[in-house]
Amino acid sequence: METMAGDNTSMHLYRVLCEKFVAPADHLKTIRMMNTIRDNLAFKDRLIITSGSFGEGIEFAGSDIDQVYVWKLIEVFEDLNLVHIIPNKAYFEVETLHVKPGTAHLRLALPGEIRILEDCVPAKGSIYLSSELFKKRFLNRTHPIIHGPCVSNIEGNSDRANAVHCKSWISSARHWIHRSTNSWPSTEIKQTIVDHGILFVPIGIKGSRNEAFE
Repeated sequence: METMAGDNTSMHLYRVLCEKFVAPADHLKTIRMMNTIRDNLAFKDRLIITSGSFGEGIEFAGSDIDQVYVWKLIEVFEDLNLVHIIPNKAYFEVETLHVKPGTAHLRLALPGEIRILEDCVPAKGSIYLSSELFKKRFLNRTHPIIHGPCVSNIEGNSDRANAVHCKSWISSARHWIHRSTNSWPSTEIKQTIVDHGILFVPIGIKGSRNEAFE
């Protein structure tokens, strides 16, 4: 209870400081909603999730812009029987057996988008999505630096993580649903998270022999 009370006090203080020095809560909520609408309407081939201070509605000079690009023509699955196949999409099967916790191998099952083969490597008798090649695909003039799972600009205030989506919650992550017994996140928030599935971003464990395709 002491921890919960402390968390509530910190959250209250955060809100007070935001309203005093940044903007009223209603204004920030409106900005966040506008960011979400813009993200959803921006491109047909990708879904954009904007986070960081900019995504939170705090748009000062120098605010960092962190974005996740979720590519719609690539889908990950754990059970192919639960997937509605669309001919022009590439499908990867998630493998988590004998893989380090928090990572996965994505085995190519249906190469609907032919160019995806350029981002794959042969391993274990199959073809897998290479986290290294997948990141390099998105290097460009504005974001020429690899930074963890992201490509970043030279100034260091804009990160883009390119991700692929699994619509269902994978079995190896199910323990998270029941792991926390605290008041946050609530059961409703957890269910919303589970309903949205899982995003995979391209980064392996440093020094792992399979780092290039984790």
